[in-house]
Amino acid sequence: MREDWENEKLQNICYQITDIDHKMPKAKEDGVAFISAKDLDNDGNIHFENCKKISEEDFKRLSRKISPKEGDIIYSRIGTIGRASIVKVDFPFLASYSCCTIKPNTTVIENKFLRDYLASYSCLSQALSGVVGIGVPDLGMRQIREFSIPIPSLPEQRAIVSKIEELFSDLDKGVADLKKAQDQLKVYRQAVLKKAFEGDLTSGVTIKTTELENLSSQIHYGYTASSNKVPIGPHLLRITDIQNNNVDWKNVPFCAIAEDKINDYLLQKGDILFARTGATVGKSFLIANDIPKSVFASYLIRVQLKGDVLPQFIAYFFQSPKYWIQIGANSVGIGQPNVNGSKLKKLLINFPESIEEQHQIVQEIESRLSVCDKVEESISESLDKAEALRQSILKKAFEGNLLSTQEIEKCKTEPDYEPAAVLLEKIKMNQ
Repeated sequence: MREDWENEKLQNICYQITDIDHKMPKAKEDGVAFISAKDLDNDGNIHFENCKKISEEDFKRLSRKISPKEGDIIYSRIGTIGRASIVKVDFPFLASYSCCTIKPNTTVIENKFLRDYLASYSCLSQALSGVVGIGVPDLGMRQIREFSIPIPSLPEQRAIVSKIEELFSDLDKGVADLKKAQDQLKVYRQAVLKKAFEGDLTSGVTIKTTELENLSSQIHYGYTASSNKVPIGPHLLRITDIQNNNVDWKNVPFCAIAEDKINDYLLQKGDILFARTGATVGKSFLIANDIPKSVFASYLIRVQLKGDVLPQFIAYFFQSPKYWIQIGANSVGIGQPNVNGSKLKKLLINFPESIEEQHQIVQEIESRLSVCDKVEESISESLDKAEALRQSILKKAFEGNLLSTQEIEKCKTEPDYEPAAVLLEKIKMNQ
């Protein structure tokens, strides 16, 4: 930080920093918007579209303590730590106690400057050092009020914000192009799978249609049991343990199961697991490698295939457009869609007659998708670098190194220029 800057506690440069009472109001279909940490994003936006609603009576009661106004900052402090958004709306709403509302003293600090600092790793490191709680991180109000904030002059704050916005705008354009390329890769993947199961990727292969039960030796539900972290019994694989087509077996819990039942549910290489209910209905997972001794939970259905059926072939079919169209048509339930074993057995599979042809189709799919994987990896690395560059810009900004000497000298010619020490002294005199 430069010598002409000052550090000050957040509470000394704000009119108010607080959250609402912790008694949660009941949700209403219509009413006043009641946002929480999940409604803030990393780009400084507040999303009201799907937020909770509360009654006018609850709003009046809770807003007596604090009510966000245009220009205030909402800062997330429970669960997701460190998201900061400026209020840009003029209608009434409240933030739950998973956030706090910050009302900056704009005679000392620009709200955009403060928001950018609160969103930086420099501030996040202060926040994380004050987090308590097992499972759900919880940052207390006292810790937030005692954040140390770097303070330059007001003209320099405005110039820094302008420079950050300019650099971020260029960065955002690049990120948007990368994300567009990611979306195009998803479309290409689906096009490859569509052609593969229509016989358009390979020559001389005849594709027929048959029901899944004709290709399976067994289709059945998982084991109903409570999980535990004590390493007694086999692992119990659940829907939630399967993320991005991968399982971190170190974090999969265990379960108690009678020895005479283990073999009925014991997972084996080549098994395909199918999520039969909830938001993940239809998602599948192939046990492609040797795994720890494990059984599968009741919200999963296991498909075991006959010896002349290649598991990788069915696994790819379970990712194809034709499969997902059938899943959509066969799922039932409002709010909690599900597909039962009987419907899964009747699933229509585009299937070649020989295992050699299955291998041929899988090889053609993997040849094309491996190129996608390499491009996807490159895009992910570029997105990580973009985020690192974003934080590098913020780091330079709040160390006083983002503006050139000429830009700093220009700030000193502004009519409201006063050194940070003078600004802070005025606040102390008025307290």
